[in-house]
Amino acid sequence: MGIYAFPQNFDSDQETTVDVNIVPDSQHNQYATTYLHNHRPVKRSNYIYLAEEIDAYLLNYAPQPLRRMRVHLKSSVFDGMDDLANFETAIINSNADISAKDPLSQTLFSSKESGRHKRIQENSKHYEENKAIPLIDDLCDVPNHNAEWMLTSHPTCNLLHEFDFPHTLGAGTTKLLGNGYWRNVWRTLDRTASLPDKNIQSWKKIALKTIRYEHDYTEYNIDRHRRDALASDRLTSSPFVVSMFAYCGHSGFYEYSTGGTLDDRIREHLMALMDVGSEEILGLERNDIDDVKPLDRFDKLYLAYQVALALADTHDADGLKDREGNIISGAIVHADITTGQFIDVEGRYKLNDFNRCRFMRRYRTRDGQKRQSEQHNKPCGFYVENNPSIYRSPEEYSYEEETEKIDIYSMGNIFYTLLTDLEPWDGIEAITAQNAVKKGLRPNVPNDKLESKDFVEVALRTAMFRCWKNDPIERPRARDIANFFSEKIATYAKAHHDKNIT
Repeated sequence: MGIYAFPQNFDSDQETTVDVNIVPDSQHNQYATTYLHNHRPVKRSNYIYLAEEIDAYLLNYAPQPLRRMRVHLKSSVFDGMDDLANFETAIINSNADISAKDPLSQTLFSSKESGRHKRIQENSKHYEENKAIPLIDDLCDVPNHNAEWMLTSHPTCNLLHEFDFPHTLGAGTTKLLGNGYWRNVWRTLDRTASLPDKNIQSWKKIALKTIRYEHDYTEYNIDRHRRDALASDRLTSSPFVVSMFAYCGHSGFYEYSTGGTLDDRIREHLMALMDVGSEEILGLERNDIDDVKPLDRFDKLYLAYQVALALADTHDADGLKDREGNIISGAIVHADITTGQFIDVEGRYKLNDFNRCRFMRRYRTRDGQKRQSEQHNKPCGFYVENNPSIYRSPEEYSYEEETEKIDIYSMGNIFYTLLTDLEPWDGIEAITAQNAVKKGLRPNVPNDKLESKDFVEVALRTAMFRCWKNDPIERPRARDIANFFSEKIATYAKAHHDKNIT
């Protein structure tokens, strides 16, 4: 609830707000009485008062209910002061359970105002239906060593609020590059990192992400970008994960990609193969076609290694360990691994975009008693209500419990593309591909790749099939795949070094 009061001669286009943080329920009646006494005008006839209704749900569940007492000139709804006395009584006598119905609502609200407040209440229900998924429930909780960061956030809003978006947009130093499903991506300049250098050409480029207009500003979506910021923060030390420089609400500053995504690079590679084929068929000279950049065998091996390293760093950070100190589960699951999520930052592909990520929990004790040893303190998975596209694991399409192993399966799709120069399920409808995955089927691998003895192709094929295991438990951890490729790269480099020597 609130009180508005303005002098009769006050400019009706202005509004002044005083926010009062009411002390705990045992003291708030006295506080409200004191506030009304101290702020009551000497000559009431010179003031006009107006009350407003605030959703009871918001007040009942706030840790410290915030009562707003604002001044506002919206004339002539009061014929006298009896209504104010009734409203004053309603505030002073209110308890923790605050009525949703303002005692003055019939007096104060016209049909237009009633409609507006009805819409507000309906929106409140929408917010209630879109609350963040709790990390702690009767079955699972957060490991002690992760509770401090998983259950909070560390916004750095000043850096974003000080950014002069309209001016830089008009000056051309901020430019819209594109968008993902949730957010727009802008290229801008980091002026703070470049001071005192006034040469704008030398300023460092950074990426700004802002929520797209079509998405709702709900607790669920706020928590989505909170997780993105926390994951980026925890993974700052990894050279294969994109760094975040600032975060507030739905927005953030990130490292800027100088070369696009891994998906862009692979498409460039495929186009290059087509150009080479055209050159051979049509007899074109190399200078007659665009600059082609096909991936060679070592390029593919090293790209696979970078992908595995990024995912390994992600899954190992703050991981849940057994009694011997071995990591048995990652704390962070990306949950959306595709070639489009790896971006080129100064020649290195880094994992990006954690707004779909989930945090792994553990099975908890109940009523102070430990659960059976095979379940207590074991990783507790999660469920995602919407799993679209054709790059996901069987358990995602079956809407079963998910763990870090969904990322492993999706990583196998990247290895498939590097091996075959094909997109998984290319030309097949999404629902058909999803049903096939649930049945244990996989994208078709050409015979020449299945039977190949080439060192790099054997390595990619081996890793791909290991990631594609139907049972999540049988899939390796990302660190195992990264170590596998590390060994293959060392062997490949040594063989070529020895060959060049001889």
